[in-house]
Amino acid sequence: SSMPEVVMDKKTGLLAAYRSIQDFADKIALLCNDDALRLQMGEDGYKSAIERFDLQAQIKKFEALILA
Repeated sequence: SSMPEVVMDKKTGLLAAYRSIQDFADKIALLCNDDALRLQMGEDGYKSAIERFDLQAQIKKFEALILA
């Protein structure tokens, strides 16, 4: 199933309708046929993952929370 808490639809990935094989297949076909979209979403997904899960960024957020 799709993960809206992780994936930003049409930005870092594509969300498919729950239990819709056709929607899932349509999204795969879209990515297969659109190199620019696929590359852009890959770059945006990578940047998002670094921003959200980078250890140093998390440490800074934690320090800001504690020192506030």
